[in-house]
Amino acid sequence: NDSYVYIDEDSNRNAVGVSQGGSDNYAYVEAYEDSNRNAVGVSQGGSNNFAYVGVYEYSNRNAVGISQGGSDNFADIYAYQNSSRNVIGVSQAGSDNYAYAEAYDDSNSNLMAVSQGGSGNEAYTYAYEDSNRNAVGISQGGSDNYAEVYVQEDSNANAVGVSQGGSDNYAYVEVYEDSNANAVGVSQGGSGNEAEVEIYYSSNDNAVGVSQGGSDNDSYVYIDDDSNTNYVGTTQNGSNNESGVDIEEESNDNVVALLQAGSGNELDMEGSNGIKYSSSNNFVAVSQAGTDNATEIEIEDDSDWNFVAVSQAGSDNDIDDIEIDNDSDYNFVAAAQTGSGNEIDDIEIDNDSDKNAVLVAQ
Repeated sequence: NDSYVYIDEDSNRNAVGVSQGGSDNYAYVEAYEDSNRNAVGVSQGGSNNFAYVGVYEYSNRNAVGISQGGSDNFADIYAYQNSSRNVIGVSQAGSDNYAYAEAYDDSNSNLMAVSQGGSGNEAYTYAYEDSNRNAVGISQGGSDNYAEVYVQEDSNANAVGVSQGGSDNYAYVEVYEDSNANAVGVSQGGSGNEAEVEIYYSSNDNAVGVSQGGSDNDSYVYIDDDSNTNYVGTTQNGSNNESGVDIEEESNDNVVALLQAGSGNELDMEGSNGIKYSSSNNFVAVSQAGTDNATEIEIEDDSDWNFVAVSQAGSDNDIDDIEIDNDSDYNFVAAAQTGSGNEIDDIEIDNDSDKNAVLVAQ
């Protein structure tokens, strides 16, 4: 079945509903420019369905929903430029579905939510340039799911949340240049998951939280050049998890906190070069509880007044390397290990680095 619905320009307070009960259906709904307070709903009960809803420029306070009950469905929703306070929702109950939601430039205070209940689903959400105070949420309940969220340039005070309940899921969140005061949260409940969060050039006052509940998970947080006063928190409860943190050049006053509980976990701030060149007043706190955990930390050249604290409680834990590179002054590093069979391999302060303090307790 094919269904086409068009709401013309300057049309307000309309209600549109499309219901298709079988498979291989096609639904296409568009609300044109300056259309406000319309309600659009599309329901498709079978599999191999396609649904598209477009809300055009300067259209505000519309509610758009797509519900697909089977598998191998495709849902696509667009809120075009200067469209604000719209509510956009996609619900897909089966597996191998694809959902795509976008709010274009200068679109503010929109709510975009994608819920996928099965496995092998993909969800993509975008808030484009100069889009502020949007809320984006992706929830995936099964395994082998894939989620991507993009907040583009000069977009501020947006809230992004990704929740994945199963195993072998991947979540990627990217905040582009000059985007400030955004909040990003990623929660993964199973094992074999991967989360990657990147905050790009000159983005400040952002908060990132990553929580992973199982084993064999991987978390990576990247803060680009000249990005300041960002807050990153990562929690991994399980075994054989790995976390990487990279703070790039001339990024100051950032706070990074990592908690790992279990065995065989690893923090790598050395292979990714950790706190990069000329980055100062950053705070890094690491707590590892369990056995066979490892930590590596590096502060690169000309980085001053950084504070790094590492605590390992358990047995056979290892602080592989703590390194303060050339011309880095007034840094403070504290390492504490409690238990048996623990080891600190190497602490290195390079050339022309003055007035640094390193405290070790075993």
